[in-house]
Amino acid sequence: MRTIARHVGLTPGALYQHFPSKEAILFAYLEDRIDQVTVAVGRAVAAARSPRERLLAYVRTQVLDSLRLSGVRDGVAIFGLAHLFSRLGPRQRQTIGERMRRHVTTLRDILAEGVESGHFRAGLDLTPTAYAILTMCDVVTVWFRPDGRLAPEAVAGLYADLALRMAAADPG
Repeated sequence: MRTIARHVGLTPGALYQHFPSKEAILFAYLEDRIDQVTVAVGRAVAAARSPRERLLAYVRTQVLDSLRLSGVRDGVAIFGLAHLFSRLGPRQRQTIGERMRRHVTTLRDILAEGVESGHFRAGLDLTPTAYAILTMCDVVTVWFRPDGRLAPEAVAGLYADLALRMAAADPG
């Protein structure tokens, strides 16, 4: 609750003046986070011309968004919140799950377009690759340190390159 309160500029106790329960706070926070990253990724992807450029834009934006929140080592990435779903009611879980699936579908569609156009390798298993890329982006908050050797932009570039290699290189 402290992390959420800090991100919205309130004290934990003040949150309850605006929401009836922890579940309502969590739901509002998850909706907002997913919407923010989805909009940011959508803008970045729309500005790119090829599937390769769209994949790079998607990953860079996803990583930078996660790192923006992890500046004090308490950030939470979009998929890192999945374990909190059990605290939501069924309807709220469904709503958040649908939003997360749309976010995954965007990435999966980029990969599919890349396979179809020849930018990515034929036979790429789209869904597991999309989840592998998103998982990789999500756990960046586990190890990244603002005072570390790499700046957020460098990490985003590194992760974008890794994602591109996942899609374009033959692992055999």
